[in-house]
Amino acid sequence: MSNLRGILGRFWTNLNWELVDLLTNPAKVTLLFVILLALLWVVPRLIPGSKNWLRQRKSLKRLLMGALVLYWLMVSPLGAAALTYPLVTALPPDSGQTADAIVVLTRNSRDEGRRYETAVDLYKQGRSPRIFVTMEHNMEEIAELLEQQNIPLSVLAATRCARTTKDEAESTATILGPQGVKTIILITDPAHLKRATLTFEGYGFSVIPHAETAPIPSARRSLLALREYPALVSYLLLGRFHPDSPDALKNPPPELLEKVRERGCAIAPN
Repeated sequence: MSNLRGILGRFWTNLNWELVDLLTNPAKVTLLFVILLALLWVVPRLIPGSKNWLRQRKSLKRLLMGALVLYWLMVSPLGAAALTYPLVTALPPDSGQTADAIVVLTRNSRDEGRRYETAVDLYKQGRSPRIFVTMEHNMEEIAELLEQQNIPLSVLAATRCARTTKDEAESTATILGPQGVKTIILITDPAHLKRATLTFEGYGFSVIPHAETAPIPSARRSLLALREYPALVSYLLLGRFHPDSPDALKNPPPELLEKVRERGCAIAPN
């Protein structure tokens, strides 16, 4: 059953991002609407017995035109700002306090911005003695940045077992919790930061949220924000924001420790 849930979870995650990639292309979306509008005009004239469409065609045409206008408003810079604002307004600003670790979450490369450079800058400012990354190939990128600035690679660690925000929080807690890490600086994009913060707090971390904005088109910013609302509801209903017991971070459940060990989740640069 757990394997089936994992397969379905991966399928949904991949489908979710495919939809985001499609809908962040206004030209393709507009073309799709134009095709649908053209079909409303052509089909009743080509298919016998479809004359009853004529009565519904005006209503469908208005619906499609309204949806297209709504889409363009949503993906405009103003729409992107309006969709993102509720996700970030309740988060406390980064006060500059120190932490036990800097945790950098993984996104699609186009959405990541300078988050790895930011992590190195925070380390150099003395904000934390270690950096933790939630994807192996991103660890290689940040390792190069550390080497360029003569910073020892021993400050860096990562997990290779995270595909979702829940996976990232679980792996980070299971690996870093027993090492005494309690307070973290959590770096991700603004839209993702609310859900990520609540999820990591649910695993017992004290979180200092740190948003890193990528230079991406407003359409993509809108879709990244829009997908967070159902994700927040889903995580809430699944109980992923509920705090664990006070000692769960320091003493993770044996099954999680075993999973991390068997899958070789904890990695460090060579």
